[in-house]
Amino acid sequence: MPEVELKLKPSNEEIAAISRDYPDVGFQLLDSFRIEEGALMSILFEIQTPNPESIVESFDEMTELHSYEILHTGETMVLIRCLIDEPAPSRAARASNNLVKPPLVLHNGWIFATFTASDDNISQFKDELESAGVTYHVISIGPPSDPIDRLTKRQQEVLDEAVDRGYYETPRECSITELAIGLGVTKGTVSRVLHRAESAIIKEIV
Repeated sequence: MPEVELKLKPSNEEIAAISRDYPDVGFQLLDSFRIEEGALMSILFEIQTPNPESIVESFDEMTELHSYEILHTGETMVLIRCLIDEPAPSRAARASNNLVKPPLVLHNGWIFATFTASDDNISQFKDELESAGVTYHVISIGPPSDPIDRLTKRQQEVLDEAVDRGYYETPRECSITELAIGLGVTKGTVSRVLHRAESAIIKEIV
């Protein structure tokens, strides 16, 4: 099945506007899920910025959000969970049985997304977007990418180490504790990184 990259206009204008106001800031939508009651959607943003306080102030001024929560703030990053009305592009993807792969990138008023689908589902997604009045542009249509390409550099490093040490052999030749010692990090850190890497690969394949 072909992989489609496209950019589209968010239906929430305030979210689109904040990315235009901060064109040099990195906005990534890491996760989202639909809340059945009231057709609301919870979205998780990771925002890379040298000035997290300014971003938080901008969210304070938004009126289209039902609510938001600051999950983490660092020197150059803020993690925000927002509750919004389900966006039209999300409804279009759901109606056409398409699963858009996170993370999505929000930049300068556009959302950049990637998904893999059959020709029929791509055509139906196009029809749903146009029916909802969503502005979009197809960037590329091509063969699906390698699942490993979806991993961060750190996830690839830890996964490579796990494979080299026999963590995935049957029976295992290395415990997660031994893997953590070899990497010089905590057991919990290795567990979290491997879980995210495995989750990304499985979702990509399935």
